Amino acid sequence: MSTGGSVRVSAQALHTSLRHTLNIGYRVEEVRQAMGIVSVGTEIFEIAAKRLAQVQVTSSAWKAYLRNLGLAPKEEEGVASHAAKVMEEVSALFEKGRGNDMPGVKGTWWAGFNAVAEYADYYRSPKASPENRAKSLLFGSGADLKRRAWKEALALVQ
Repeated sequence: MSTGGSVRVSAQALHTSLRHTLNIGYRVEEVRQAMGIVSVGTEIFEIAAKRLAQVQVTSSAWKAYLRNLGLAPKEEEGVASHAAKVMEEVSALFEKGRGNDMPGVKGTWWAGFNAVAEYADYYRSPKASPENRAKSLLFGSGADLKRRAWKEALALVQ
């Protein structure tokens, strides 16, 4: 290991061969374990998700969260606005969305993030073509909404 925290590994140290057989997936995992490769991203996500599930959401924090994400009406907008309808829909998902009413999840920021993600994935653009919805969810405004929701939720539990 060099200074500065970076790891230097020679190409020879990484060289291995895998025959293309039916169990190549198991072989890849064996190589990963032998080399000490760990999915750090998965571990970090798990820690963050558990933290979100430990903190209960207050009504005022929920409204501020949705407002920051553009999913709630601004003060000057009326209750009949599109944003008010979106807030109502996402709030319903917060209460009864997929898995959000489970003990340990209900009322937490994990349920809050999941409500926004479920809204983006299934309810946000129901009339869009499947191709356009997929593009949005993977690379566009849907993906951006979920990224912002995740970042905002994590900031609120720190």
